[in-house]
Amino acid sequence: MSIYGVVTATDGATRICVLEIAHPPPSLAQLLPASGWRPFQCDPGVTQAAHNTPVAGLTMMLGGCMEISVTAGDLSRVALVAGDVLILLDTHGSGHATAITGTDALRTIGVAFAPKDWPSIRDAFTGWPNQLVPPGQSP
Repeated sequence: MSIYGVVTATDGATRICVLEIAHPPPSLAQLLPASGWRPFQCDPGVTQAAHNTPVAGLTMMLGGCMEISVTAGDLSRVALVAGDVLILLDTHGSGHATAITGTDALRTIGVAFAPKDWPSIRDAFTGWPNQLVPPGQSP
């Protein structure tokens, strides 16, 4: 299982970062904020040119394979599979492109964050870049 963040930096470029669950992690009794969730399914072969995420959130990969690519940073492309987690915070900036690869349908669960949720999200994971623009703010 891998955890990736897709974030906007202060220069307006979108970057991918590798994240880890904070140590110690939040208590099992401590629920973190979220503003909603939704299931999603998409056939293989679908691609999207560079775009921003309309709502900051966390995507849990249940099945299929999705590639995410950006044009800045050391890590410019990742392939996500079942069990991987993607935290999308690039509501502004240059955005990311997606491609549904392989032969299986992409199946995910998305959990939306409100901008006010950022401190809890930030503290639950490590590996955020220093020049990150928090959700709801412009670079």
